Amino acid sequence: MTETRLRALVLYVAVGLIGVIAIGTLSGGVSLGRVLLATVAVLPLGAFLPYLARGRRRSFAALTLCLVLYLTLSLMEVVANPAARLWASLSLLLSFVLFALAIVYLRVSRPVDA
Repeated sequence: MTETRLRALVLYVAVGLIGVIAIGTLSGGVSLGRVLLATVAVLPLGAFLPYLARGRRRSFAALTLCLVLYLTLSLMEVVANPAARLWASLSLLLSFVLFALAIVYLRVSRPVDA
């Protein structure tokens, strides 16, 4: 898989994860507090999107560290909140896939030493 296709796949999965987290946060009803919570929940991931689109390797490395937050939140919701299991399971899956794709991108785009 080429760097360009892999970068596009990372962006698609990241946008999907943002959507799942926002919808999951707003699933209990729409209020000012929930909208603010959804915004705060997706803001760290959304901040990476422009840099991921440019293909900056440091952004992909930092993204893997940021995804630990989403993996932890998703795993906690899957275990502790039966009402949120559907979106939390999907969020956990997308977080793990995005984590793996970011690592694969870092491996594929590694500079070749002369």
